[in-house]
Amino acid sequence: MKFLKFRRTFVEGWRSLFRDGSLTFGTISVLVLSLYIMGITVIFGVVVRNLVSIGERSMNVSVYFESGTDESMMQEIKSELQNAAGIASVEYVSPDQALMQLRASSQGSENIDKSLEILGENPLRPSLVIRAQDPRNYEQIVHDIENARFASIIHEINYAKNKTVINRQTTFISTVEKIGLSLGAAFVFIAILITYNAIRLSMYASRQEFEIMRLVGASNLYIKMPLLFEGMWYGIFAAILAFILLVLTAQFIAPLVGDLVQQGTVQLFFTHSGMIAGGLLLGGIFQGMIGSWFAVKRFLSI
Repeated sequence: MKFLKFRRTFVEGWRSLFRDGSLTFGTISVLVLSLYIMGITVIFGVVVRNLVSIGERSMNVSVYFESGTDESMMQEIKSELQNAAGIASVEYVSPDQALMQLRASSQGSENIDKSLEILGENPLRPSLVIRAQDPRNYEQIVHDIENARFASIIHEINYAKNKTVINRQTTFISTVEKIGLSLGAAFVFIAILITYNAIRLSMYASRQEFEIMRLVGASNLYIKMPLLFEGMWYGIFAAILAFILLVLTAQFIAPLVGDLVQQGTVQLFFTHSGMIAGGLLLGGIFQGMIGSWFAVKRFLSI
């Protein structure tokens, strides 16, 4: 008996979608927009995070030591820094290695050789290339190095050159996350509000049916379930349409941006398409049923 009632209310919720085509279209459209914006925000945020992570892995701070600093001393300092908090890796670059890197990155290697002949020695200094676990750790790491026991043999720390880039990246990540959360919360609220009003209109159109159902002894739950299922169907259709829009975006709009962003977006979307579809479906059902629940609760309390 309970299953039969559940089936009837489920089917009735489906039929309610087609009573007012314009109302259904408007409600689903807003839900689609809500889910689409949230999906784009999440995907964009993850892609940006991945791109920034790539930049973070190439980011570093170089500590240059005075010429003539003994290699054993450099190795000792390297070992000490590797055990320090917030440091992911430390690489020692000898003057000879630095010269090889300079020649490899310079097209005018003949001019470098001539300069070395004039100087009579390699002017480059030994250095340690430090990579932090988090870009926000660099400032503290540099502060600790400047006050370390070996600070007297440090010639230069190039943190000031990288500080602007590091700060821009950390600020950008924080801003994207805040904007994404704000947009997501705003559109969820709007979608729930629209669903709430749609269900209220649906209830108003069916008010005579509800009165008859109550007269014949129907429970509030039996009256409420079709409306909740109606909200659920709104969410399901919206999730399907939003997923289709995201597929089209990944295939046709992403190529308009940079190659790296395009590849990251497309790869992320199709690799996790099942998870994205499931998230949209759950989000759509949640928004639709929450809006319906608030509307039904208010109606039944009258």
